[in-house]
Amino acid sequence: LKEAMIGTKAASSLTMQIVKGSAFAAIGMLTPEIAIAGMWVGIGALAGNWIGKRTLARISGDSFERIVHVALLISGILILIRAVEGLANGS
Repeated sequence: LKEAMIGTKAASSLTMQIVKGSAFAAIGMLTPEIAIAGMWVGIGALAGNWIGKRTLARISGDSFERIVHVALLISGILILIRAVEGLANGS
């Protein structure tokens, strides 16, 4: 389960980034500086994926599921807090 979830996320992210990069290039917004920055980000992502793969192999499926649930809970709470703050500020 954990490998399938991570693999699906990686495949969808890669596809999305390729489409976005192509769109930016097509409308002339992909400058050499941005392309170089994107390559550095890609190198960082590869390193993160390598570390993540090794870490994922060491944790159990149950632990992975708990981590995912906690991360979803925290991000949901943060989204709600920002939405309430936005309403309070009139944004």
